[in-house]
Amino acid sequence: MIGVERGYIRGVYHMTLVHPGYRMDDFNKPFNCRMIFHVTMTQRETFFTIVKKLLDMATTAEWRGTSDHNVTETAFDAVKCKLSAVTLGYFSDPFLRYFVEKPTRRIPLIHRGYYLRHVAITHCVELFLSQYQSESQANIVSLGAGFDTLFFRLLKQRQYAGSLNFIEVDCEAIVNAKTQLLNNEEVRAGLFPNDINDLTVEVGGGEVDWQCRVPSASYSLIECNLGDSYLAPEKGTILLRWLAEAFPSGSIALYDPIGLHTSQEDRRENTASSDQQQEDDSSAFGTTLQRYFAVKGCTLRGVRGFQTAADHARRMLALARWQRCRILDMNGVFEVCATADEKHRLTSLEPFDEYADWVLCNAHYAIYLADNTKDNDSIAEQWTTRFVPPTQQHHLLLTASAMPEWKKTSLSDVATIRSFQQGDLAAVQSLFESTHLEFSHGSRAVRQFVANRLRGPSGDMFDVKESFQMLNKAGSMASNFWVAEVGDEVVGCVGVKPLVTASKQRSALVGAVEAFASSFGVYHEIRLETIGAMEGAQKLYRTLGYVEQEPGSEKQHSSSFTLVRFQKSL
Repeated sequence: MIGVERGYIRGVYHMTLVHPGYRMDDFNKPFNCRMIFHVTMTQRETFFTIVKKLLDMATTAEWRGTSDHNVTETAFDAVKCKLSAVTLGYFSDPFLRYFVEKPTRRIPLIHRGYYLRHVAITHCVELFLSQYQSESQANIVSLGAGFDTLFFRLLKQRQYAGSLNFIEVDCEAIVNAKTQLLNNEEVRAGLFPNDINDLTVEVGGGEVDWQCRVPSASYSLIECNLGDSYLAPEKGTILLRWLAEAFPSGSIALYDPIGLHTSQEDRRENTASSDQQQEDDSSAFGTTLQRYFAVKGCTLRGVRGFQTAADHARRMLALARWQRCRILDMNGVFEVCATADEKHRLTSLEPFDEYADWVLCNAHYAIYLADNTKDNDSIAEQWTTRFVPPTQQHHLLLTASAMPEWKKTSLSDVATIRSFQQGDLAAVQSLFESTHLEFSHGSRAVRQFVANRLRGPSGDMFDVKESFQMLNKAGSMASNFWVAEVGDEVVGCVGVKPLVTASKQRSALVGAVEAFASSFGVYHEIRLETIGAMEGAQKLYRTLGYVEQEPGSEKQHSSSFTLVRFQKSL
């Protein structure tokens, strides 16, 4: 019997929150960025075989980019920042104190950044475990784990009924430092307060550098250099695709920067903002962040390859071959994960008046959710789909993309479907015009039709984002326009027009005509005409009480259309 694999791997990358309004010395405080997959399978050895393949791939010289020393420094900085936030009450983590001696006070902006990262990853893990609650076993792997405490928090909470196998992978320096801490009996007693008497420790051997077991879980520490998060874009994509292939029914959540343009030209090409000050602030943020990492010896190599939400969706789908991708920035995460009461609680923790800076910082970090579930019936149940409630997806998701069912062998032939981005407007307009004119056969009417649709301000193709909106059940406006692209070229588009809204407007117009005619006292009936192809208009007139007239002696059709008449007595 062959078991079905569902992959769940969680990886941590070391990042730093930087804003140009602060001194560079304030930013020796990296954020931990994470990459998540889920794995449930019946044979634990099978899972370790896959991990071994990952180790073999990653230990080649071409994957080494960032020194162990620099990575270790960012890991120690991160745990100090977390403890500072925990000390002030931003979130709870009773295990951090075993990895750092005492808290070092950080600025409020850093506290809020770590708080958001914590609640985002916690929400991901909770959704995953709830989705697979009926499974007998779950495997979690943390790539570049640093001094994270997720395993110990999960063990204390006991929310998962099955057996939890937790594996952490990091460079040699961090694995050695963490092993030394775990071999300390006092530290170990603090990390396993409820299981210390049932704890079995296995030191070294095979691919595992340190391992322990308790009745309901196992914890393994493995040394490996993946080049940290500072891989060149093509290397990071290879890793993402390898994971998609290794876990064919998996899902992933990645916390990473977004919109860090590498030049003035990039900024001009990718920004859709009309606010020059906001544009300049955004560019300054990206420049400062990249300069900081360069000084630390950890250049953000991936920035030059993927900047916008569309870039990242293209990478996950067309290049890495995941099936679906959803992206939202940390401002969206705050709306999803923090209730009104929670937001009020945060304001009471310490003085904070840098909201504009915080919003700007949040706009440059994002959660990337993707899965490769093949069963369309279960897509709605995927935790990656449920991360953002349906009523909030339209205004919080930067993009929602999908891979068509069919796939070709060539990467250049892979098509992806994603939600419309403002940067797609020129390509969509060009596609709309060329497609219609190609089949117009020189028709003047078609040329006029295309021109009217593209002409502002009333043409719906002049402002796609505004035109293709619909009032949803929650009372919010949702944009309903999608594009298909191959590589970075838009090859198709489709939109859903707000027929309900338009119908209300047409009803109001007809009502105004009726009121006008009645006010004169000399009109006894109103007659309306429409062509036979306009079934929507005919339905509207019938709804408003108009009666379709029988064809008379008058000409009611031509070679190209049929005329339909309606009448209503006043």
